[in-house]
Amino acid sequence: MQRYADDPDSGVHGSAEWALKQLRADDQIAEIRTAFSTGHVIGDRRWYLTKTGQSRHHSRSDASAAEPPAEPDENNTALTFAILDAGDEFLMGSPVSEPERYGKGEIRHRRRFAIGTHEITVAQFQAFRKQHDFDRTTAREPDAPANLITWYDAAAYCNWLSEQEGIPRDQWCYDPDQPFQERMSLLPDYLQRTGYRLPSEAEWEYACRAGTTTARYFGETETLLREYGWYTKTSGDKWMLPVGTLRPNGAGVFDMQGNVMEWCQDQGLYFDTDTERMGDKEQLSKLSTSSYRVLRGGSFYVNAVLVRSANRSTYQPDTRLVNVGFRVSRTLPPVPLTALPPAEGGSKF
Repeated sequence: MQRYADDPDSGVHGSAEWALKQLRADDQIAEIRTAFSTGHVIGDRRWYLTKTGQSRHHSRSDASAAEPPAEPDENNTALTFAILDAGDEFLMGSPVSEPERYGKGEIRHRRRFAIGTHEITVAQFQAFRKQHDFDRTTAREPDAPANLITWYDAAAYCNWLSEQEGIPRDQWCYDPDQPFQERMSLLPDYLQRTGYRLPSEAEWEYACRAGTTTARYFGETETLLREYGWYTKTSGDKWMLPVGTLRPNGAGVFDMQGNVMEWCQDQGLYFDTDTERMGDKEQLSKLSTSSYRVLRGGSFYVNAVLVRSANRSTYQPDTRLVNVGFRVSRTLPPVPLTALPPAEGGSKF
């Protein structure tokens, strides 16, 4: 419990979450999540929880002394974010020697950012769009990944989350005055804004690899994949697992390989044919059904060959599939966010 609540490292926080779930300590997890759902980094932690999804309870940042302490909320759907700092240039892609590799080239990335440690769930997406038509045979539970999500749906959710978190409108990453549909234009500085957005492809892979260079973040071969990724051999192509069921990677991020394919911000370009445009910077062409967007991570519906850190898929932005969802990212300033003072003597957990 202490590690989950107080360890500043996102990898330790994620591993502690997984361990608590194995112990069926769901009530204790809910209590801690309620206490830390502030929307801010607390102390020196490399992770934080949004205040959105905290439901009817008060967080540490807004509870008055006259009010009783927050009670645990088993339905807390606040998002957890890992803070990653790609201060050194990072090569994205796979080496020529990697088995089952296809495609060419690598690109460079450098940015401090936060990325959701889980895929957006059915319950979290319903808070934004209650009437969304999920496929309930594959997304069977409220904490399963949201599916049948288009790129436009995912981007609209990001703007909604920015609004819910009180982020100034001039920092939202998608123009709120444009409809989320074909021919929408992307803002020219969306990677510089601090609102929520879809991860760039480079951010996604950086978070997925968590410092590794092997085909998968736990090693080269398929041997341990069932411990970390939900794919066709373990799922039987039937349904998705609740997020965070399997082991996280070294950064404390869950389900980066398997479960549901995840939309990225970027257009699907070949690394070796347009190196300049593939650089990790804003891509400003208007969206259209002919400008395919990138998906990463593989899913419950694919073989192991497609569940690798460097594997890429592309679909039209209006595509709805039972194995397509998303997670959320945001750019952070190059220096730590203003942190709330830590509770005296650490947390009570």
